[in-house]
Amino acid sequence: MLSIAEVIGFSGNRQHGLSLLHQSAAGTSFIAPFACLLLLMYYVTITAFLGEQSDVALRQAKLLIEWGKPRFPDSVFFGLMESRWCRCSRQLREAIDIADAALPRCTNEMSSNTILFHHQKAWCAFFLLEWTEAAEYFGALMPIVPGAGQNSSVTTHASTLASFLFAGFLCVV
Repeated sequence: MLSIAEVIGFSGNRQHGLSLLHQSAAGTSFIAPFACLLLLMYYVTITAFLGEQSDVALRQAKLLIEWGKPRFPDSVFFGLMESRWCRCSRQLREAIDIADAALPRCTNEMSSNTILFHHQKAWCAFFLLEWTEAAEYFGALMPIVPGAGQNSSVTTHASTLASFLFAGFLCVV
């Protein structure tokens, strides 16, 4: 992939690319919010995926959220990134609350953003050991996630696991 990018004129230098995005985000043009969102996706999602997430990345993301939140208070995208930041910062209850507040701003119940918010809430409840809520959130994804058939989805398995763990918890208590 890198060699393809280099062939069409990109340097392939991640730090240089991040520096350019930071310059764009700090500017006053219409590009600034997009650059900010790209940086947020990098610091919150991509670094976690690559196993490179650090306190520095999370601090950078928090600064970007603090820049974007007052400027775009109704933005679904900034809400999603803030909820993900809370999850990565182990503020799981707050991540669920932010997702709940942003969900009504999604344009329809089939949108990708709606699915992402429900997914966020489900995993946060799962990690909080709130089995009934996790099962409910995962279950809510079933009708809206394309192809979420009986045995074809991680969502199905997570919902079943959460239900099973809740039932096991009831047996112990």
